[in-house]
Amino acid sequence: ALSSHTVLHTHSCDFVYKVLCCCFLLFKLSSQLRSMAPSVGQKILPSPRCLQGTALSRKRWSMLGVDPAFSQAHFTSVGGSSSSSKPCAFGSRSVSTTEGPTIHTTTTTSTSTDTDTDTNSSANAASGVAFSPPAERQNGKHLREVLKRLGWQAALHEFYRLGQEDPENVGLHCYNNALAACKRGKLFDGAYALLSEMSRSGIKPDVSSYTTSIGALTSGARWPVAVHLAERALAEVEPNSFLFGAAFVACQQGSLWRNILTLLDDADSRDVALHLKALSSAVSALEKSSQWEAALATASTASGRGLSPDAAMYNSMINAYGRATHWIVALSLLEEMRRKMVKPTTVTFNSLLTASRGAVGGGGGNQDLTESCSSSWEASLAIFAGMNGASVQSDRITYNCLLSTLEKVGDVDLSWQLFQNMQSQKISPDTRTFSVLTSTFTEVSLWEAALDTFGSIRAAGISPDDISYISAAAACNAGSQWHLSLALWDDLQSQGCQLSEAFVSQVITSCRDSKQWQLALEFCWSALRSGHFHPSESTFGAALNVLEAVGQWRESLELFDRLDNLGLRPNVLIYNLMAGTAQRAGRWQMAVHWLQRLDKDGLQKSSYSYSTALRAASSGRQKRWSQELVREMTGTNLDHRDSVDVLALEGQTPEASLLYRDYLASRGRSKTKK
Repeated sequence: ALSSHTVLHTHSCDFVYKVLCCCFLLFKLSSQLRSMAPSVGQKILPSPRCLQGTALSRKRWSMLGVDPAFSQAHFTSVGGSSSSSKPCAFGSRSVSTTEGPTIHTTTTTSTSTDTDTDTNSSANAASGVAFSPPAERQNGKHLREVLKRLGWQAALHEFYRLGQEDPENVGLHCYNNALAACKRGKLFDGAYALLSEMSRSGIKPDVSSYTTSIGALTSGARWPVAVHLAERALAEVEPNSFLFGAAFVACQQGSLWRNILTLLDDADSRDVALHLKALSSAVSALEKSSQWEAALATASTASGRGLSPDAAMYNSMINAYGRATHWIVALSLLEEMRRKMVKPTTVTFNSLLTASRGAVGGGGGNQDLTESCSSSWEASLAIFAGMNGASVQSDRITYNCLLSTLEKVGDVDLSWQLFQNMQSQKISPDTRTFSVLTSTFTEVSLWEAALDTFGSIRAAGISPDDISYISAAAACNAGSQWHLSLALWDDLQSQGCQLSEAFVSQVITSCRDSKQWQLALEFCWSALRSGHFHPSESTFGAALNVLEAVGQWRESLELFDRLDNLGLRPNVLIYNLMAGTAQRAGRWQMAVHWLQRLDKDGLQKSSYSYSTALRAASSGRQKRWSQELVREMTGTNLDHRDSVDVLALEGQTPEASLLYRDYLASRGRSKTKK
């Protein structure tokens, strides 16, 4: 026992010694890195030469959340001779400008305080600090090397220093590299501010300046400013393919597809040879703006421009054909890619799965896909098999597309098998995965399994979203579990999720089917009073449908007044439900009033409107009005069967016979038209 204890103690000491050595090495390494570059958490921003003597300078940098005043900024000066590899040390002298920030620095050769920038530069030169030659500063090579080797923070520090110490040698190339540093550091507003300062400093931006600024603003979702800059650049500089590519991406964020077409025409009129990436950006922008015809027309010009489509352009074309429900043509593009030796990617197969998913149950044109695929969902499985055969890695989007396809056909077994396969490949599911799987179980009335799947979302460490709650509410509706629907409402409020119209409709319908109209009405009023829900006409329609089934006309009037206060316009369904509620309550005059308002608002009556009007006329013993309604209904091509039943029950056989003959004639006309 003593020997074992000694061995364990020796191993423990060795382990602790190794851990301490590793910690010491990491400490030394981090200390060296801090001495070479500025702190990562330090707020920085470049200061161009216009900082000197401008009252706007400090405000402009502070607007970006960055303090231009920093202390003890040490970094390695790169580029130049071997002596330039020494760390730059700006000594304990304060370099200030009229309105700009003050730099407090430390050096070992001087301790005096001076406000002259030239004196500070001479002191640093006397202390052995190496600076880049003026020509190197002017063309930006030094700043580009700093950006490349030390990162965007060090580059902005160096740009700030150059603007303070030698502003005359800060030119266009330095500004362009500073713009690139802002883009890399995600200082999107800083890039726009820097471009504005260039113009005020008398430095005219070139095409590279505008391209970098537009790209930075687009990355920061500032597409309106980016589009404005693109228009300004086209008017001031000679554009190239890179500028047009950046402008295409900016227009894509704002869905400005007309601007994209204008830019394409402008590029052709200026004889700008668009490179493949710029043309792919235009095709992708048009496709994502739902302009699939323009996207395909633009892609077809690639061969005329001497370009061969790459995988990105093929992906956009597949998405365009998918939007047009031409999923078979989209599949043919995969064969074209193989013939042209263009390797498909994961995005390619995901686009094909999305295209085939949109055609499930709808055909999508020609049904002769292949001999093995008789429908689009079988084509989705064939695409997935081809993806594995091509050794292309599947991802979460792949499985979500497949599960969505199988949800429409109700194949629970295959959906569960795919879900298990997804987990075996260590692909983490997301909320959409669980929501689609929940809806699949609900489609086949397996509401208990659907609710178990909803409960698995938190077990997977994921917070459910509003779509997840809608799927769970649909499962409760399928199982007539109104109490679980109301429990979901409480859980949704505690999670802080967005209350959606579909969720409210599902809960109301669940209470209606369980004949709990008081709870349905109370839930509807609670949702309206919550302030986090913006109802529509369909929401009020679902609530009025509950009240119409029990004839609660007073409550329906309160809901209608609330709809009017919200500025929503009643539709045919709402007027029909109001009239039906009044008719069930024995108030046929009120039912007539609602139907007359329907005519007054210029809405066309439906078959339910006429059947409700006939019931109201029967309750009020208004036979003449019934005859007028029958004459009005003839020749309307509506389904008169419900109205025929009402007339037959009231003993109005001639009117019922006339209406039924008109219904048969309308069916004959419809068949002839088809």
